[in-house]
Amino acid sequence: MANSLVSSTLLSKIAKHNKINFFETLTGFKWISKIPNLAFGYEEALGYCVDPEVVNDKDGISAAVLIAQLIDELKNKGKSFDDYLDDIGVEFGFHATDQISIRVDDLAQIDKLLSKIISDPPPELAGYKIESIEDLNQSKELKTTGIRLRYSGEIRVIIRPSGTEPKLKCYIEVVKSNKSESLELLSQIKEVLTKVLS
Repeated sequence: MANSLVSSTLLSKIAKHNKINFFETLTGFKWISKIPNLAFGYEEALGYCVDPEVVNDKDGISAAVLIAQLIDELKNKGKSFDDYLDDIGVEFGFHATDQISIRVDDLAQIDKLLSKIISDPPPELAGYKIESIEDLNQSKELKTTGIRLRYSGEIRVIIRPSGTEPKLKCYIEVVKSNKSESLELLSQIKEVLTKVLS
């Protein structure tokens, strides 16, 4: 199993729980598809690889077929797809994700914003204190331009330039034991970070 570093951490937890090898990759499906013996891969931009032996890339058709089969199985058990997702949330935490995109006229603005954040990151977000700052440009495994911030309470923020547009992108993930709490906290953090990055 694999997903890109900007994707939710949920898949890594499911893989660990089931003793399945998991790999975190750089952003872009080309990296996910290079994982040997890949059984499932995805990226937060809604790309799923559910049958890599047939299509070793994101493939919405095979993903839709698999979801339809799952929904049918759940229906036969008297459960809905939402029930299934809630069960996953109860077991592994409700992972809420969102992103902020800031379009720039000058690409130098992105470097300035990244430098500002790496030297002076928000010390807290919605009352949760910063625990770590990682300059991804210094990473041995996933070297790329960007910053990964981790806050107490299982809050993760990744800030990086878009690979395709003149934008700075900020990926936010919040994990809580309650769905509404995770969504509310995500909204609060997004509001704070939008101001920080503006």
